[in-house]
Amino acid sequence: METRIFFFLFLICFCACTTTEKVGGTHKIGLGMNPFTTDKKMQVWDINNYGDEGLPQSVIKFNSPSSQMSMEVQIIDHLTNITDSKHYKLEASAHYMSIGGSFSTSYDYIHKYMSKSHYKVAQITGNVELYQLQAQINEMKFSTAFNTLADKIMWSIEKNTTASADLSVYLTDKLLNMFGTHVTTGLTLGGTCQKLDVIDSTMWSNYNEHDFSVSAKASFASYFSISGSYSASSTQLQQYSNSKKDTQVYITGGAPWPSNGTYNEWLKTLPENPAVINAVYYPISYVIQYEQFSYIDRVTFRKFIELVENRTALNILQNTHYGCMDPDSPSFDYSANVNDPNRCKYNIKERFGGLFQVSDNPTLQLTNELTQDFTCPEGYVAYPLQNPVKHGRHHHDCHRCWIFSHCCHNWDESYTSQLYVCLNNDGTKTGEFFGGAYYDKVIKNEITDGFSCPDGYYDHYAKLDPWDSSKGIHFCVAPFDSGNIDTGVHVGGFFSSFKPNPFTNKFVCPKGYRRVSLGNTFYGKEMVYCIGIDDMQGRIQYIPPGYGNEIPSLVDYYYVLSEKQWLQVNITDQESYEEQYQSSYALYQTYLKASAKNKSNDDNKPISNKDDKNDKSSQDESSHSSTATVLMSVFIPLAVVALSVTLFILNKKRKNKFDPEKGRILLNDQSSD
Repeated sequence: METRIFFFLFLICFCACTTTEKVGGTHKIGLGMNPFTTDKKMQVWDINNYGDEGLPQSVIKFNSPSSQMSMEVQIIDHLTNITDSKHYKLEASAHYMSIGGSFSTSYDYIHKYMSKSHYKVAQITGNVELYQLQAQINEMKFSTAFNTLADKIMWSIEKNTTASADLSVYLTDKLLNMFGTHVTTGLTLGGTCQKLDVIDSTMWSNYNEHDFSVSAKASFASYFSISGSYSASSTQLQQYSNSKKDTQVYITGGAPWPSNGTYNEWLKTLPENPAVINAVYYPISYVIQYEQFSYIDRVTFRKFIELVENRTALNILQNTHYGCMDPDSPSFDYSANVNDPNRCKYNIKERFGGLFQVSDNPTLQLTNELTQDFTCPEGYVAYPLQNPVKHGRHHHDCHRCWIFSHCCHNWDESYTSQLYVCLNNDGTKTGEFFGGAYYDKVIKNEITDGFSCPDGYYDHYAKLDPWDSSKGIHFCVAPFDSGNIDTGVHVGGFFSSFKPNPFTNKFVCPKGYRRVSLGNTFYGKEMVYCIGIDDMQGRIQYIPPGYGNEIPSLVDYYYVLSEKQWLQVNITDQESYEEQYQSSYALYQTYLKASAKNKSNDDNKPISNKDDKNDKSSQDESSHSSTATVLMSVFIPLAVVALSVTLFILNKKRKNKFDPEKGRILLNDQSSD
């Protein structure tokens, strides 16, 4: 009885000791990550988390001292000030910080309003921290998928051929696309409420920094029904509300926020549904340790690490776009994600300062919208697009004169006109945004691909024929403070077939610009304007590793055991190549095993000079010997098991006694009763 009780207590203790703590978010440790888009990738580490949320031994949990919300207000008046609601800490790769998350959704939302210089964004973030998870890097093991792909890369490096070198680069880019450039090593879990308020800067002067912060926090607390010391006067709240032009709300963690929900209700659901609010990432090349690939030559392993680092650096370079990110600067670059202050002093979008046309015919006269006169703004120079054009026609008029006579007379009507554009060569002045041009029902606008101007631009019409109102050029322009900088194009000058481009002094566009023709609009003379090549590409797009590179030469080698030589494989399509590569890799492993076995047999084989008949006899003996070895390996264990069972039965019979009085067999421990 005591033995059973002891065994039962031992079983309870064992189950208690082996029960794994369930912790939300554990499965995200070891995930790969792309710092540009913050997209999650495949599992780099196999953390063996005992299901979905078990806490493995290689991960340590730190509970936070309290679960109160910490609130932060940030005034974003410059694109370089934008931070994500998740704070990504990229260890050993500080160069990522300036571009990390610049392809994310929240960045894009703020970016849209930052392109309008009179808008600011108030970002109010409330974080509730529950606990932290930290991986023990030295104890982590790579996932099977990661390990297999890394093996293939190092195998290609080890072969040291031109084809295998191209293949190793291709596979490394594939690894970075599948698993990301970084791995998640630490997480802070809890919940986040974030509110983005777009503020009209015309209301900005009504606040000092402290009052604005108080009003923003009070507005945030009111929206999420949070009680606390975030109070502001009704006047401040009303002014803050009046200045808002748009609001965006992000909630992560907890249950979905109901329409009439409160902060306290949401807070209760956080432990069951925690979200990541802070994260720490290390580059994959940093966490790959040689001890996990000890079967690989050290030189090959070092080349593998260098290849991963080089392809990662190239991916950074491809997605780094330098430019002026200050929307208050005339040099603001919508496509930039890394700020370069030097570029804020020069702006080729501001080379255009409007246009005007002078004529002795009032119907052909056109004033510059910026000056309301036939002049250019200060700092701009007027460049004629053509020589003075003379418009004329002959009139023959007859009318009745006296009673029976007709009086006729001939006369000529003529006018001159000349069209000018205002250009600035250094871009240091504030002018207009240029949104392309089109010719009536003949030449489309390159920007809109139609006979229209982009949204937000007005039509500045230059009439070319005093007697035909349908003949003219529509110039699309917008004031500098209109917020249309994202659709404005970089102007590289204007020229016609007899007036050179003032920026090149030739009949060509500058380098990096392409020509757009408006046809033979000036009585047989062609007019051309130059726009930046990148203007038609829109917002920057993330470029994945290896994008645009050619698929490596589909040549590989595999070992044929029967011929004892490497044969070249030529495959014409990628799918067949992948299949053949897998087969080649397996054959290579077979070759290694066969080589080791043959080497062992050669070492044990005696030296002989007998004829082929004796060789065949020797092979037969070897075959019989191997067959006997297999039979012995099977029957010997069976014989041992049978002998053990027989001895056990005999032993039981020897120890048991038959009691004729009781009519049953007494066991050995009952015979003493």
